[in-house]
Amino acid sequence: MAENPTKESHDFSGWSGYPEDLTMPAGDVIITGGFQFNGLAGVAAASIGDEYFDLTGKPLSQPQRGINLVRKADGTTRKIIVK
Repeated sequence: MAENPTKESHDFSGWSGYPEDLTMPAGDVIITGGFQFNGLAGVAAASIGDEYFDLTGKPLSQPQRGINLVRKADGTTRKIIVK
């Protein structure tokens, strides 16, 4: 079985479409996965060391309403939206 994917601010809700006995069927199989938005859990659970910036690159002490850039402690950068 495939590992569950991840998506920022979403919870993986599971896979569907697997053959029940997990044997190879005679025809095509479509397996789908779904996500549910979990609010701003990714922002609320921000790691120590995360840095926030507005779209012009100005540093912010915390995320502001609208689109923000966050540089994670591991060096990756993401866009987040705060409503």
